[in-house]
Amino acid sequence: MMRMAAMALCLALCLSCRREADLAQLQREAERRIAESNIAADKLLVMPPDTLVARLDQLEQYENELLALDTSRLNANQRKLWEQTQSSLQGVLKKLREHREDPVAYNLGGYVKRVLTNDTLNDEVRWKLIAENLAQAPAYYQNAQRTLANPSPQRLRLSVQKQMLTLRLLNGELRDSLQTATLPPSQRLYILKLIPPAQSAIKDYIVFCNNVYFR
Repeated sequence: MMRMAAMALCLALCLSCRREADLAQLQREAERRIAESNIAADKLLVMPPDTLVARLDQLEQYENELLALDTSRLNANQRKLWEQTQSSLQGVLKKLREHREDPVAYNLGGYVKRVLTNDTLNDEVRWKLIAENLAQAPAYYQNAQRTLANPSPQRLRLSVQKQMLTLRLLNGELRDSLQTATLPPSQRLYILKLIPPAQSAIKDYIVFCNNVYFR
């Protein structure tokens, strides 16, 4: 989907400027920039503040160029590609903007719960994804504290509530499910050791949200 969107973007830009010789270069650049900001539904978005801002700037520039095109001059197929590109850009931009502005966007529990209850995954894949997210939790929540600027009091309070639910999930359902998972003992132990650092990161984030709320 993202590759198709990148190709669509390049096509639209070339139609606008009539520089067909630049098509290959535009295609490579668009694919790279969009792929760098690809959002996975089952993985945390672990992105330092400066990287997040840079990605937003790049993609917003593409969005502005796309919206500046005269779509009335596109044929039906080209218009469909333009719409797919616009939709893909909007999805990525929405996720990045949320992580810049909304404390609720940082929600390890939502990712863990989604993977834990996904019946299409076997145990090996499920626990591999969960382990990766738990391992990333400290950096994920540290980035949150460095990135968020002027979050609203209401979203801060909601975020604290969600983090409390996540702590409950990690202490209860996650541990219970891990005990019955068909995993080697070494893998089970490895995941168990990832839980306390993740919990500490969440608790630090709760303190951060409360401090900002009462500032």
